Amino acid sequence: TAAPDRLAADVANAVLGGIGSRLDRKLHDELAVTLGAGSSFWRGEWAGTWAVATTFRTERAAEGLRATLEVIESARTTPMTDDELASARTTLTRALAQQLETVAGTARATERVAIQPLPLTYYDTYEARLAAITPAAAQAAVQTAWAEPSIVIVGDWTKLAPALASLGLPAVTYEAAP
Repeated sequence: TAAPDRLAADVANAVLGGIGSRLDRKLHDELAVTLGAGSSFWRGEWAGTWAVATTFRTERAAEGLRATLEVIESARTTPMTDDELASARTTLTRALAQQLETVAGTARATERVAIQPLPLTYYDTYEARLAAITPAAAQAAVQTAWAEPSIVIVGDWTKLAPALASLGLPAVTYEAAP
């Protein structure tokens, strides 16, 4: 994610895949197709990825994947509420404070500033910048960060293929090495 949109994308990610997120509410609480779901960013110097991770029983995989894609699409079209943003801000602020409690966490934070590269004031201004994220900014970040997803499904393809075919998604399969 581009540096100016980075924090807005983190807020949107917390709404979509954090603790008590839209994904968790839909997949765990409403449909009971998984024990939990989450999303996260990996950011490198030149590129990054956004990922959703969850598990489904084989017979509910298509239902779970369909619901996951619907939640992601909803994040693109349905503005995040003030309550969702407030919860995301609180979660991110607490996570940063916890990260900086240890020497190893502080070292990783310092590494991120150097590697990604972030401004030297990134953590000093974090809370103020976080408070400035609007629903529109978070939704705009969704548009750029979550475009053109690649979906990886691990399981017995002979059992998964018929149900997943109903989703109409392109598929490439790989067999396990003997």
